[in-house]
Amino acid sequence: MITFAHEPLAWLLRDGVEELTVRHWHEIALDKEQVPLATDWAKYQALEDTGAWRAFAARRDGKIIGYITYFIDFHVRYKTTRYVEADVFFIVPEERKGMVGYRLFAEFMKALPKPCKLLINEKLTFKDGRVGKLLERLGMKPIEVVYSKFLRD
Repeated sequence: MITFAHEPLAWLLRDGVEELTVRHWHEIALDKEQVPLATDWAKYQALEDTGAWRAFAARRDGKIIGYITYFIDFHVRYKTTRYVEADVFFIVPEERKGMVGYRLFAEFMKALPKPCKLLINEKLTFKDGRVGKLLERLGMKPIEVVYSKFLRD
């Protein structure tokens, strides 16, 4: 059985989310030699403690199979509007079938405080565009394109 819920960072770390973040990084990261994975878990914990960062997990029979983490706060320029901006999202490749991804995002969106403006940057290498199609099925629309370059001296 697959469950979806907000979970504290401590539970995720206890149950092996670090290993999943490494798998995630190997799959999608660019410029790996210049930008090594070095997650600042203490900073995430501090942000969670203030309510500015949260995690939403998918589990199959208690084992973490995916997650969405996000920042949440009232916007600096639109101070009456709460913004939710996805930090990272990942589903282990062996679970990317059926409706797992759709259900993860749909349950995540249901669980968010309302009203809010939700932003999800598709930080992928555009291999096949599946994530964008999934987000559009959930009623989202593309609004920006992000360009990246690692700058050297």
